[in-house]
Amino acid sequence: MSEQETIGWRHVLSSVNLHDFADMVRGEGIMIGTTFQRAFAAIPRLPFGPFIFVIYLMLAFLRAVLLAFVIIAFGGAIALISVVRGLTRRSQEPP
Repeated sequence: MSEQETIGWRHVLSSVNLHDFADMVRGEGIMIGTTFQRAFAAIPRLPFGPFIFVIYLMLAFLRAVLLAFVIIAFGGAIALISVVRGLTRRSQEPP
């Protein structure tokens, strides 16, 4: 039997990457924009076009609000981890 590898906190904190987080936020922003495009493209399609427009619009706003929460919570944590990691590297350098 082989032992399963577990990821410790030290490994998680060392692999946090602000650039990857920014790419994820950018991708989600593009997806929200696509949802808005689909919402406005659905308006002229009767009889269900206006109903579909409202649904797509609600989904886009929900995704935008959730993205804002993710940016505040995880973005703040990732920025804090990056600062702490940079400070520890800086303090380990010789003067």
